[in-house]
Amino acid sequence: MKTLGDLRHCADASALRKAVLGICADFGTVKRLEILTAEQDGVPQAICFLSLDNPDHELALMRALGLGRFGGEIVFVVNLARALYGEGAVPEWAWAIPPVDADVNRKRGRTVEQAHDPPDP
Repeated sequence: MKTLGDLRHCADASALRKAVLGICADFGTVKRLEILTAEQDGVPQAICFLSLDNPDHELALMRALGLGRFGGEIVFVVNLARALYGEGAVPEWAWAIPPVDADVNRKRGRTVEQAHDPPDP
């Protein structure tokens, strides 16, 4: 199985899309993957919205990779690799939502709440 650490080398949305699809292949078919790019404090980032073909597959993915939901979709933020980080430097990646097992998580001074299971279809 591939890991989320594989995403930290992606330099753009196209490379990130390919890497996310590769990671998700072990869990099911990707129904939706939307990637929005932005920049925060000079760091290029990608915000990923993801849903799989089956809620059980989504839950397995979330548990295996420590992801969570926002608005019913799996959401995470990746700091994109760029030349501005310097040769050999790897930017950290951060997740917008805490791991599945957490009820409340403090991340960069913000409190995020999350449900344990996906909503019923």
